[in-house]
Amino acid sequence: MNRYEIIQKIGNMYQIGNTESGEFSYVQALKTAGKNIKDYQKGDTDTNHQYLDIRFENDRLVILVETKHSFSRWDHNKIRKQLQDYVRYEKAYSDKK
Repeated sequence: MNRYEIIQKIGNMYQIGNTESGEFSYVQALKTAGKNIKDYQKGDTDTNHQYLDIRFENDRLVILVETKHSFSRWDHNKIRKQLQDYVRYEKAYSDKK
């Protein structure tokens, strides 16, 4: 499934992006909340994992989507760590599930 199909399936009206490319920058989002992403980064995260591919939001729920080409070639532990970073940032940014 490609990005367009994912957006259409979940609903374009719920997609929230804050960059020109449509991605979601947690650096920008946390800054608007008066927070610094560095306070929520762990270990080797540093400048990695700051831009989520697709973020959807309604009044009570947020869906985080990170897409990968050739998923089977990726190290699943690295992918898990990346998603955990995004969830940690999201918890600092929003009170939604």
